[in-house]
Amino acid sequence: KKMKEPALACKFFPSETALFITLSHRCCRIFNLSEQRQVKKLRGAHSHLCCLDIHSGPENRNILLGAQERAVQWYDLDLSNLPYRKLRAHTAAVRDVAYHPRPDA
Repeated sequence: KKMKEPALACKFFPSETALFITLSHRCCRIFNLSEQRQVKKLRGAHSHLCCLDIHSGPENRNILLGAQERAVQWYDLDLSNLPYRKLRAHTAAVRDVAYHPRPDA
């Protein structure tokens, strides 16, 4: 099936290599490459999405999406396809997001 919008970014999950994420202007889709099907479509974006980053560990699977509505949307894939939290502390469009790795204690 063709996507109606061009893909802006693509990333693989670090812990699950069969999962692949694509980002377009309005949605973020997660595909399982071994089964060749779409697993999930993340919703909740009201403006153009710009960037994404993935945090995947043994206990959690999170995605950050940056949008032109001056917000960062935080998704927990184990809970829902709607944003877990929307962070709206920016004065301009969010052009890049990144998780900071936690140093081992």
